[in-house]
Amino acid sequence: MLSLARTNTSMIGQWWWTIDRWTLAALMLLIMLGILLIMAASPAVADQHNWSSFHFIKKHIIFLIPTLGILLGVSFLSINDIKRFATGVFIVSMFGLIITSFMGVEIKGACRWLDIGGLSIQPSEFVKPAFAVVSAYLFAGHQSQPSFPGNWISIGLYLLVVTFLMLQPDLGMTALITVMWFSQFFLAGMPLFLIFSALVR
Repeated sequence: MLSLARTNTSMIGQWWWTIDRWTLAALMLLIMLGILLIMAASPAVADQHNWSSFHFIKKHIIFLIPTLGILLGVSFLSINDIKRFATGVFIVSMFGLIITSFMGVEIKGACRWLDIGGLSIQPSEFVKPAFAVVSAYLFAGHQSQPSFPGNWISIGLYLLVVTFLMLQPDLGMTALITVMWFSQFFLAGMPLFLIFSALVR
């Protein structure tokens, strides 16, 4: 069990006393649950393709290791650094989402993947968390400074994201991002006329 005094001013000490440990624990629990589910469900599928029974488990763990590194690395960033990082990820992944509509690999009638150097990448999976952070600080910016058009910028970005998701089409991701974005907007004080408009539609 990690035990650090509140007076510890080291990077690890500051991280330990500012991180949301319950959220971190929940994430670790979900990761472990995911590994268990893959161990239970994937061997039968691997056997059908004459692969090793642990093919998908090994693949999952290989990608999980750098993912954990990124997760912990980002948790050390300041709020301003996270804003900049999320903005950069959103811009790059949004560019990927746009070109997926024209150059994506078609699978079962949908173009959601990019083939880059033998790796299949789904840009929408990167757009999703980055857009959550970007829209959150846009809404917060409008709340703290009403002259800042954060709400309108967020609305425009939402329409842009949804448009290219529907072109793929990816209804599941569109629904997920829509629920996330409307929840943020509602908590940020969505104008009543927009709420009633959404209910009428």
